Order: sequence, then C-alpha cells, then structure tokens
Amino acid sequence: MKLMKLMKHITIALVLCAIPALAFGQDVSCDDCTHVVSVYMGGGGLIAMADDAEMVTWVATCGRITRIGELAANDDGVVSTLFTTDNGLACNASGDGNKFQLGPIKDGGWFWMTRGTNSAIGNLVAMDILENDTV
Repeated sequence: MKLMKLMKHITIALVLCAIPALAFGQDVSCDDCTHVVSVYMGGGGLIAMADDAEMVTWVATCGRITRIGELAANDDGVVSTLFTTDNGLACNASGDGNKFQLGPIKDGGWFWMTRGTNSAIGNLVAMDILENDTV
C-alpha cells in the first residue's frame, strides 16, 4: 500500500515538473547569427563564407520546432549545408514563423529552396538590414 502511495506521489511530481516545460517552451536565441534565409520553406541548402570563425552557428525554426547546430568552416572558410528531410532541416510547415538564421558569416552567401514544383534562389540577408526603420 505504501509503495502505491509513493508511486502516486512520484507520478504527480513528474507531471507537475513537466507542465512548465510544455506551457512555456524554450526561447532560443542566436547571439552570433548575422544573416537569415529570407524564404525558409521546403528543401534546399545554403553556402556562405565564415566571418573569421571556425564554426558557424545556426538556428532553424519550422512551425513549432526549433533546431540549433553548428557548421564547420572548411580550409577556405566556406560553410554549407543542405535542408533535407534526413537531417531534419527541410521545412514543410506553412506559416510566417519559419526562419533560418546563421552566423557569423560574411555578406555574399546564398541559398536555394525547392517545394513541390516551385524553386527560389536568393542571397542570405544581413539581419541588421532587417532591423532598419521603415521610411
């Protein structure tokens, strides 16, 4: 009888500890991120030049899922990755909350996206441009 009561208390404690994580989630920020993929929907990839860093940090938000990781720069300072289902970076959620940020990288990087029969190619956009006041 005591064992059942103890198990009940442990179960209640575990549930109560899990509620804050479910209710509030985690706020992931990327202090080193300098650029964004302007259209993050579907599969594709990117290529960029690291800005005097051996590792480039990325944060991908697709729907309600956020993933973080790092890309190692090669001997020439180039970083690249694919957005595929296998690595979990293909974004198939619809909505305005999808975003892929990375940095530190230099200006001039580019990306490509493919979804269904549509494709997009574009430059990686510097985040400081996005923070400019509208005139």
